[in-house]
Amino acid sequence: IYIDSASDFVSFAKSCALDTWSAGKTVILRADISLAGMDYTPVAAFGGTFDGGGRTISGLYINKDTTSDTGSVYLGLFGYVGEGTVKELTVTGSVIGCDNRSGTSDYYAGGIVGACGGDGDIVNCMADVTVTGNSKGTRTAVGGIVGKNSGEVTGCISKGTVSAKGTVAANAGGIAGENSYGSIINCCNTD
Repeated sequence: IYIDSASDFVSFAKSCALDTWSAGKTVILRADISLAGMDYTPVAAFGGTFDGGGRTISGLYINKDTTSDTGSVYLGLFGYVGEGTVKELTVTGSVIGCDNRSGTSDYYAGGIVGACGGDGDIVNCMADVTVTGNSKGTRTAVGGIVGKNSGEVTGCISKGTVSAKGTVAANAGGIAGENSYGSIINCCNTD
């Protein structure tokens, strides 16, 4: 699958709403694209290989105020990367979220990925994204690259500002807000 424009990327993101659609697929970004001004919903679940080819996706803007959804909230260019890989990609923009639900809800926000599962990889990526999270739920994890990491993050750079607030627990980090049995290798946070 080749992505040459912002509309291609938005269409790809919508296709990933089906959990198994991306499994085993290779997606290649062939041009720098801007999502500025677009109605963008994060890639829900990704299980293939996304090769950014050293290109940039700019103008990412997510501002989600969650009031009634059930389950965990995943915000980022990619909401959740399970058995997939995101590599060689630069992302700029902002991710802002507020989880107004109380009780047992988890909230994950990242500049590139909201949460990365145990078999997920984020490789040689750079994020210049302002990431802000505020949650009344059980757990809040906000990171410059990934909110919650259980996979492997290698060779990534975060340049954005990261902040988290939570009623119960709030974690913020330059690379990952929470690293749960994952690996972070040769990464740095800078301004």
